[in-house]
Amino acid sequence: MVGRLRFADDLEPSFTRHRVEQSLPFARFALVLGVLLYALFGILDFYIVPVGARWIWVIRYVIFCPVALAVFDMADRLGALGGSLQVESAPQRGTTVSGAIPAGAGADAG
Repeated sequence: MVGRLRFADDLEPSFTRHRVEQSLPFARFALVLGVLLYALFGILDFYIVPVGARWIWVIRYVIFCPVALAVFDMADRLGALGGSLQVESAPQRGTTVSGAIPAGAGADAG
């Protein structure tokens, strides 16, 4: 049997929230850095696939980068309101993006 370190039932949710809050800035930085590096590597497309570089750039810069940054921005905005973003994807079924915020969130922002 594999053991698992756990806090008491009343402390575990608090610890989990704290850990997510502490690691979220690093995860956000890693995602933005990943998209930036993906965009920068587009320069190599011209040298590796000179004939198809235009179509690869359309996929890279017109489709992927804006969508990735939009999903990141939506997650950040929902998180600021105490909400969450869920992305579900399955082969041959497409992708579903759904967001949820608590009722009354942002009411002070008027």
